Amino acid sequence: MLTPAQLQQFETQGYVVVEDLLPADVLEAVKVEYAALLDDLYAQWHKQGLVPASENLDFWGKLLAAYHRALRLFSADGHIFAR
Repeated sequence: MLTPAQLQQFETQGYVVVEDLLPADVLEAVKVEYAALLDDLYAQWHKQGLVPASENLDFWGKLLAAYHRALRLFSADGHIFAR
């Protein structure tokens, strides 16, 4: 159950952080899996010229670069307007 403070956080900010929801080993396994997935996707996107080279980019840098590219590719209603 969420505490009243957590509910208030969710109602006012739109999110809530629940500490220690997953065991540390499960969370680490998820992080490793997502990092590998992003590495593969990013490499494909780079070959297509959609994102810059990934040298010196960690997981968050790659995610941010992909997000910025998506903002340039799609309009607010989801239509592709640039390549």
